[in-house]
Amino acid sequence: ARIQDELKFPLNILYPLTLKKKPPELPDSENVIRWNDFIAAGKNETLPETFPSADKTAAILFSGGTTGTSKGILLTNLNMNALGMEVAAAAGFTMEGLRMLSVMPLFHGFGLGVGIHTPLINGGTCILVPQFTVKTYAKMIRKQTYGYPRCSHAL
Repeated sequence: ARIQDELKFPLNILYPLTLKKKPPELPDSENVIRWNDFIAAGKNETLPETFPSADKTAAILFSGGTTGTSKGILLTNLNMNALGMEVAAAAGFTMEGLRMLSVMPLFHGFGLGVGIHTPLINGGTCILVPQFTVKTYAKMIRKQTYGYPRCSHAL
């Protein structure tokens, strides 16, 4: 997938000009499908009905490897949902309709569990911030109204 494929005009045209070097071309192969072609192929498809269970793996987060080797930690649907419900209960306010800026990386347990999963399962919305900087954060706060967890004061 190319970043410019998801950007609106004129950013889709301007973005490649910001790159220091041109990304390598994808090989022309039957094993390679471009993102736009993938999206177009599934446009009129319906998703099969799924029945997730509490004990199925929902996410794999990797530890920092304090013992020398990073380890994949399997988190189940029950783990993720329990976290989301407990955080919502501890917050002391409803998340229904809440808009939350999600600034923590998704590969981080807090970013995925609290920044993404918690608002979504409690009727809220998360707005992803691809790369946190004070400037982009301030710009997004000025642009719209957000609710926020108490830890954002530290940012």
